[in-house]
Amino acid sequence: MTKDIYFIGILTLVAYQIMFSADLPKIAYLTVLMSFMIISFLTMCASVAVNLIVAALDNKGRYAEGNRVDWHCRYMFQVVYLLINLIAGIFIHSTG
Repeated sequence: MTKDIYFIGILTLVAYQIMFSADLPKIAYLTVLMSFMIISFLTMCASVAVNLIVAALDNKGRYAEGNRVDWHCRYMFQVVYLLINLIAGIFIHSTG
């Protein structure tokens, strides 16, 4: 069930990317919006990978290890996502 939710999230991000790319002008450089979409897509893909790892650990009966991976990723994903978006946004805005 949880895997399905993550894959629906990835499909939603792809749909947003298609919707935004249809409305935005075609330019050859990276924008803050496009970097946000790319980072969001990569984060969602990484969360699917972590979810599959935790599920595999749970299936092997290694619940404590799966819970530890899940707990660490729960906080690290938020911090890393925020920092990468801030760094990318500031860099793109300052060079543009």
